[in-house]
Amino acid sequence: MLDRVPDLFARADIDRDGKISLNEFEDFVRNHQKQFPQMVNLAKNMKKFFGDVDVNNDGALDFSEFKTMAQMIDKEIRSLPATAQAASQAGRFLGQYLNYEATGVTAEPFVYKHTGQFASLGDSDAVIEVFTPLQSFQHFITTGFGAYLMWRAFYWEQQVSHKNRALLAVDWVKSKVFGRDTSRF
Repeated sequence: MLDRVPDLFARADIDRDGKISLNEFEDFVRNHQKQFPQMVNLAKNMKKFFGDVDVNNDGALDFSEFKTMAQMIDKEIRSLPATAQAASQAGRFLGQYLNYEATGVTAEPFVYKHTGQFASLGDSDAVIEVFTPLQSFQHFITTGFGAYLMWRAFYWEQQVSHKNRALLAVDWVKSKVFGRDTSRF
């Protein structure tokens, strides 16, 4: 967004007076949320944000104040974690987005939702952190053999085909019986 500040300022300044009023700012945010998804949070508190950026309190943003606003918005950009969970959610979103685009429907911007993490700790041991939508039970962490079984069950369930599930189960049994070191055979 920062590299396009002059062009964006010109687009936002509808009446061409060299300043952006609150109404122009609201229109700009509404019209550019799809192009700049980092503005979604800004749309929720536009008047407060506008007041924070309007340092000279004249009720309008000049070019330098607009540039400060763009810097603040760009600071809000967060990269997604390099996990299968983030890739899966992004992939699902992309599929829905392409379907919406094909039908002419406007899609909401992508929002990553962290639901937890699983980690195998080796020989029949794991740790799980899960976030739930339930008010009374929002977050829990568990470790040990029970967590290991939950991790395995979830991993097995995530396989796309019955063939992969069968091969995975055979691999798990094989590694339990013969161990993971195959150099002996």
